Amino acid sequence: MKTNLDILVPAYVREFEPYIPSKPDCELKKLYGCPSLYRLNNNENPLGPPPGAQEIIRRFSPPRGAVYPSGDSFYLRRK
Repeated sequence: MKTNLDILVPAYVREFEPYIPSKPDCELKKLYGCPSLYRLNNNENPLGPPPGAQEIIRRFSPPRGAVYPSGDSFYLRRK
């Protein structure tokens, strides 16, 4: 049995523009010729987590625990 998803999704939601992810930091640095970059649009914290959280992160997370992983798989899709 097929379900018509248009019935389930309100018209105003169907009109949303699709999300277009930005390029990785290293690509943007090359593009704009800047040595550092703070992405305020990605909800990232350039200062990193507080010291107490850093200790816990060191035990369970890779060194870049303050940065979200690439959700769009930019480099994987380029191949």
